[in-house]
Amino acid sequence: MIPTNIITGFLGTGKTTLIKHLLTEYGNCETWGILINEFGDVGIDKALLNEQNFTVKEIAGGCICCVTAPIFEVGLNKLIQQVEPTRIIIEPSGIGHPAKVIEMLQSEKYKKILQLEATVCTVDARHLKSKRHLSNKNFQDQINLSDILVANKKDRYETDDEQRFYSFSDSLFPPKNHCIITNNGKLDYNFLKEKSSERVSLFADSHFFSEKNKLSQIFENGWKATKSVQGEFQVISWEINEKFTFDKVLLIKWLDGLQIQRIKGIFSCKEESFSYNRDEKDRQILQQSTKNTRIQLIDAKNLDIDGFNRELKKFLFRTNN
Repeated sequence: MIPTNIITGFLGTGKTTLIKHLLTEYGNCETWGILINEFGDVGIDKALLNEQNFTVKEIAGGCICCVTAPIFEVGLNKLIQQVEPTRIIIEPSGIGHPAKVIEMLQSEKYKKILQLEATVCTVDARHLKSKRHLSNKNFQDQINLSDILVANKKDRYETDDEQRFYSFSDSLFPPKNHCIITNNGKLDYNFLKEKSSERVSLFADSHFFSEKNKLSQIFENGWKATKSVQGEFQVISWEINEKFTFDKVLLIKWLDGLQIQRIKGIFSCKEESFSYNRDEKDRQILQQSTKNTRIQLIDAKNLDIDGFNRELKKFLFRTNN
């Protein structure tokens, strides 16, 4: 049987960073298969992982717990058959609900193929003082259904953030196997091997039947933008051909000024291509090899696709026809 882990967690809490750490430190010892779910219509996280002795498959266009569940099953089957991995790691989207994924992995279809081991939930301890996060049912159940709770971004915490995390984690029942504060997604591989416990979802129906609707699309030569909504969140996704390159300095200044809950993207620039990853509290910019540009803006408020699209075009460096 193939040991399988779910890495869950809310928007911007460092799920992909944690997976990248595990792959960098331990992935070369085994053949791992990674299945990543993107809420937006374009995939970004796969490009952030440097593929070595593992295979990454992306499922974009909605949460695998509901909208893209059939595609998730197809992708999982292909991963098992084509890669023959020694371990599978599944990363649902940041607004996804893990209960349906757990149910599928433990179904009759997979019970002789997959062995579900520890489910890991990443959190930002600073969110534990946010009423908006604490009242979110998906946020709560991501924590409820996890075996290991990891507070990432330790270097950004104040002392009271750490104390709040430990007080919160001590109050959870049933208790977690481990509650850890770490930085840059550093997690010991041995934690993945722990058995998955029977845990109860408090809000099992909060997300399962949430439909995703495409509200509008912009198609131009080599430039595609899509706006979708699922539940309380809206997302604008861009997929932009390599003939478009951006001015890095001006683009970053614009991105930094946006009042958006979650921004992530990979940008093709004349000076140096880069990845941009930002939530409401933190920003990370890294050099990133890419030809095409891909972007996601995610927020609970209404997003004006036409306005954002016009603004983005202002930072084009040149267009090669």
